[in-house]
Amino acid sequence: SYGLNGAYWLLAALALLVGFVAVRLPEQVAAREVVGTGSAQVSRILIVAVLVSVLLFWAEQNAVYAFVERIGNASGLEPQFIGFTLGMANLTGFAGAALVAWLGARVGRALPLALATLMQLVCLFTLSGHVTSTTYLLGLGLLSMAWNIVNPFQLGVLAGVDTSGKSLALAATVAGIGLAVGPAAGAAVIGQGGYGAILWLAGALAILSLIALVAPLAGLARAK
Repeated sequence: SYGLNGAYWLLAALALLVGFVAVRLPEQVAAREVVGTGSAQVSRILIVAVLVSVLLFWAEQNAVYAFVERIGNASGLEPQFIGFTLGMANLTGFAGAALVAWLGARVGRALPLALATLMQLVCLFTLSGHVTSTTYLLGLGLLSMAWNIVNPFQLGVLAGVDTSGKSLALAATVAGIGLAVGPAAGAAVIGQGGYGAILWLAGALAILSLIALVAPLAGLARAK
């Protein structure tokens, strides 16, 4: 209705609202026990492991997202429906983040991470090959929900193994690297197996991302 400029004005307004909220964020956190086994070297290894998990996660996500429109086109879906699906997927992503906020620490982090990874694998499998409009809509919606469950828990693990908060700042840079690596990796495999190869690659990255969190999760469990 308002053209591309209208979208940018909306983004500017949202950024302004974020600014008002940001100034009210607490500047200090409550003191917590540092996770580890008495070795600073072990703590650094756990931090690196979580950052590797974050890198693999964002590489997986953007490897799929960069080609998801073409996946729909290859199955003969209408451009309007593809756009609608991407919008709905973002909304279901909010549901995933809200679920994390509701769960909090009630069930720990390991179980939600494992279930969300399993959900990703199922969705990636359903998107391989020829997809119907229903499969495309449900697959991307649940995939987006799973993504928004994994990342908050990842950052929670990172905050647990590094109470200084320094690695959380580094996580944004690592995520940016993953966002760049994902489409490049997808482009590298697309010639060998089409879009299905990208989805298999994304599934492997999701599994490796979870495996990288095993040691940090074990360290948090021992610290309790």
